[in-house]
Amino acid sequence: VRGASTVTVDENGTPDAAVRHHRDLAAAVADIEAADRPRWVWTSTSSVYGELLRAGVRVQRCHDLATTGAILSMREGLPPPPADDPVDERPGLFDAAPAVDLDTVISRFADQRRRITGDPRLELLVAAESAGTLAAAEMGFGGLPFSAESHRRHLERTLGPRPTGYE
Repeated sequence: VRGASTVTVDENGTPDAAVRHHRDLAAAVADIEAADRPRWVWTSTSSVYGELLRAGVRVQRCHDLATTGAILSMREGLPPPPADDPVDERPGLFDAAPAVDLDTVISRFADQRRRITGDPRLELLVAAESAGTLAAAEMGFGGLPFSAESHRRHLERTLGPRPTGYE
């Protein structure tokens, strides 16, 4: 998996540590996720998370800049901005991962936080929609059970045995 850079930021989007460069994005995310359980900020879940899932890495929380940007645009009565990345993530013959400027990500996050902060309903909506992008990517990667029995086994494997006494 390709390398990347990370930096921690405060709740307003201001960096509070030095930029760290990682040779292997998936390994770095796995280590940071296990140690800190951060809210990852990235351009879009669809452009980042698939690579992590293929490497066996899952995250608990994220802030999806593209989804949040669309929410904020619609809230302001504007059409959502066009997607930064293609919907079809299948590799092509000459595909190269688009370069993501860390300063741009930080700037977009800070702007979005400025526009969201102080509105608890909007903060909840953004968090829920970003969580939804994670769930959608995970379902797209792992698929959905095709039968009730497969679904039940999956739920029991994931959540534990079904409680008794309820029908």
